[in-house]
Amino acid sequence: MAYSGSMAQENIAYQAKRIIDVDQAFDPSAEWGVAILEDNHLVFEHNYERPFAAADINNLAIAQALDHTNTDLNREMVLQETDYRQNRGILQHFPLGYRLTLGAAVRLSLSIGDSTATRMMVRAGGGPSRINTVLADLPLAVTRLTEYLPRDNSPEAKFEYGSTNAVESLWLLHHNLGTPTGAHALYHGSFFNGLRRDLEPVKPQLTRTQLAEKLASWMPGKAPAALYDKLVSLSLPLPSTVANKEGAGWDSQHDVAKIGRYTVAALSTSNIVESERTHHSRLSQAKLGVLLQQAA
Repeated sequence: MAYSGSMAQENIAYQAKRIIDVDQAFDPSAEWGVAILEDNHLVFEHNYERPFAAADINNLAIAQALDHTNTDLNREMVLQETDYRQNRGILQHFPLGYRLTLGAAVRLSLSIGDSTATRMMVRAGGGPSRINTVLADLPLAVTRLTEYLPRDNSPEAKFEYGSTNAVESLWLLHHNLGTPTGAHALYHGSFFNGLRRDLEPVKPQLTRTQLAEKLASWMPGKAPAALYDKLVSLSLPLPSTVANKEGAGWDSQHDVAKIGRYTVAALSTSNIVESERTHHSRLSQAKLGVLLQQAA
């Protein structure tokens, strides 16, 4: 593929390809889908239309579906039994019946990958099937949610995984940053693993969200609502010039980010065990982040 533009763009393309090659030398079963844009110009692509199974990264798609249908973000949501997911975030520790706005749930999902908040978003959007219908109206051929029924045979379908690719992940990040819920940065991701010491705007957010998650896990089963409200406010993202969204699964590690004038999506999957694969793919994504920060 020929890359138009400056020598800097050609160097980014060359270095990005080297990062992928090194990762695949370590793990021959690894597959990557990568796309890098400088402003709106493609600088590098590698299998950027290849579909990948996706988890948290599709929170961007759910948020975009809510925005596309003009869903009221001020709508009050009540935490229900079917919303809970014991995985990531603060709402899994909150009592049944806790009330928050849909906008707050969206921000929790995007900023800290709160799995319970994500399920509340899906419910607000009419369920996985309804959200997929909305996504089909957008320029998204691959990005979809996958339904499954809970083990308790509840008729309400939940979503667990879905699918996306690198180029559609870039589109979703770009469009979410232009929405009310995306106006603040998305911090939950691996691209900044190698950058956090250099990105001062990120540090306060990391401190706030880590504190909120620890306090939520220590809270008694029932505390005053004001305390839960405070934890939500601590977890909501602060304004910043950086954006990053991650999604990980048993055999995959995906990340999409805006770093200066560059936007990058790096999706990967492998046959090796999760912990070892996750460590190495996150290292490769951090290298891409350092490369683009230096170029920016």
